[in-house]
Amino acid sequence: MLLGRRNLCFNFENIKLQPGPFDRPSRCDARTIPLAVPCLFTKGVLMRHAFLLICILGSIFAASTALAGVKVGDAPQVESQTAHATPFDLKEQRGKVVLVEFWATWCGPCRKALPVYSKLVDAYDGKFVVAAVSIDGDRADMLRFMDALLPQARTQQGFNILWEKKHPLASQFGPPSIPTGYLIDPKGVVREVYTGFDKGSEAQLKKDIERLLSQPKSSAQKK
Repeated sequence: MLLGRRNLCFNFENIKLQPGPFDRPSRCDARTIPLAVPCLFTKGVLMRHAFLLICILGSIFAASTALAGVKVGDAPQVESQTAHATPFDLKEQRGKVVLVEFWATWCGPCRKALPVYSKLVDAYDGKFVVAAVSIDGDRADMLRFMDALLPQARTQQGFNILWEKKHPLASQFGPPSIPTGYLIDPKGVVREVYTGFDKGSEAQLKKDIERLLSQPKSSAQKK
């Protein structure tokens, strides 16, 4: 299920600028160009990160165009590392529902979504795991941001902050916008893709998590 594209920081759909919902950021659409127009600035974004951001988004776009990215029904291989250089392997999360969420510090909706995901990780007591994949260019700045937004994230069991310099997961998944989340069932198969985050997103995510957790193990890979 691909939710409506609301409250997005970045979308590759058409070429147009629209006001966003958080701190009045802009949303940049760029399907037909390989590099994003630098219209993604929000309050607090430093100018020195603009070029890195544009390059990252351009790379994601090029990769997603060439590879079509991950979609519902796929069983992606995710072998990465956290921002603290510890391994993360999706195979080790079998039996749990996993949300692979692509986000960035400059993304207003992401700032609303991450605390909700952290709360749900605790609520499902080990049955729901988040892999929050940062596409930021600077690891240290990203960690400072997370320490301010979500101090418990560094040590919270089940909430994993992923970051790698060349952003291989973004190239593999090809997220169409920021934020984008991929909900993966206990067998490792993508069952839902969410773009954006708004007031109805938490309820929808909880409904989908509970549905996937309630499926018999023999049918978890069928929908």
